[in-house]
Amino acid sequence: MEEFKTKIVDLQGKLQVAETGLKNLLVFPLYEKLECKGTLQLPAQLLPDDEETLIKQVINQNFQMQSLQLKKKMVKNLEKINQTENRPTVFLFANYHVYHGMDFPPYDTAWRNGLAAGVGLSMNIFDGNLTHGKVEESRATFNQLSHFEEGLSLKLRFQVKEILEEINSLKSQLLSLTSNMEVAERAYQIAQVSYENGVITNIELNDAQLNVTQVKTMLLNVKKNLLLKKAEIDFLKDQKSNSL
Repeated sequence: MEEFKTKIVDLQGKLQVAETGLKNLLVFPLYEKLECKGTLQLPAQLLPDDEETLIKQVINQNFQMQSLQLKKKMVKNLEKINQTENRPTVFLFANYHVYHGMDFPPYDTAWRNGLAAGVGLSMNIFDGNLTHGKVEESRATFNQLSHFEEGLSLKLRFQVKEILEEINSLKSQLLSLTSNMEVAERAYQIAQVSYENGVITNIELNDAQLNVTQVKTMLLNVKKNLLLKKAEIDFLKDQKSNSL
């Protein structure tokens, strides 16, 4: 009896914690009473059937992966900019000028004007390999980001596969418990008829009802875990990290 009392107190404490968390999530006043009705429902399709499709979705939508890809594009553009600094630059120039008395000073008082135009070539040959160093630095950063990207891709693939294995295990449990639930409910119906006819005692009827409650609790727990695993997949898709 004491064991049941301890279990009841433990469950009441867990229920209170769950209610407080739900109120905080819903921005619901803590002093208000919260009543929950209904049961957990699984979506018609929990996740895509094709494992490879799901893995690609997670990798493509992962925030960390997107951040790495953007950094790679930025570094690649920086490398191209640095490369241009060491390439010849062709430029055009033109000017119109007016001057007075500069050809034969001090007796020259004539005003003169002229137009000059041409083509120029500029080459950066005295930078002490500075440009080359910048280009190599950009390439090294790009390669490092590529390694990070490859590592993250493998990590996400492993995590998705691990979650899918757990989901498959939970689905098997769900099928088994669904079958057990049908048996338990049928047994309870028989127990009710037997009790009404005086064949069994009240304790035996309560045992049958308790068995239904236990199986129902296990079913809800499996459904909850399935939804949590789906949430883990969704988290990997939108995962944000400041580690890079």
